[in-house]
Amino acid sequence: MLVPEKAVLVVIDVQQKLLPSIHDKESLLKQTALLVRGAHLTKIPILLTEQYPAGLGKTDPDVIDALGSAYQPIVKSTISSLGESKFQSALSATGRDQIILCGIEAHVCVYQTARDLLAEGKSVYLVSDCVSSRKESDKDIALRQMYQLGCSLSTCEMAVFELLKVSGTPEFKEWIRLIR
Repeated sequence: MLVPEKAVLVVIDVQQKLLPSIHDKESLLKQTALLVRGAHLTKIPILLTEQYPAGLGKTDPDVIDALGSAYQPIVKSTISSLGESKFQSALSATGRDQIILCGIEAHVCVYQTARDLLAEGKSVYLVSDCVSSRKESDKDIALRQMYQLGCSLSTCEMAVFELLKVSGTPEFKEWIRLIR
């Protein structure tokens, strides 16, 4: 069960030059921006990586807009985000062990990050509608593999509603406004 005080959102490599070839990129971007807004509503920290931004560009502008002041990319050259010491330090500084994971590509950076987080004893919640790859088949296999390794599968709405816990609050009302 997701608990706001234990959760952190990790957004992996949703970068401009990677996106043109990503399967169902429009839906991925819409849902990822929505998930980021949900993280803000539930007051959970957000970590964002960018793989070699000099070559692959910055994070998509819609996601940057949703991030607002939380846009503080951790630049990496490793496939797994845990291979980057700045990411390890930032994650450790949150003091949280529930990782809500999204990004691209599912079968490469997301997969290896999930695998390494699980190996460190973290609980990983993979947001399936905020994850993609160039080929749909790569995404499908990656989701299955991460589930078999121990990731919990979720969707954007499912994760945020779980974090909100109670209806009728200002945050809940804002979330309903955002998803309609």
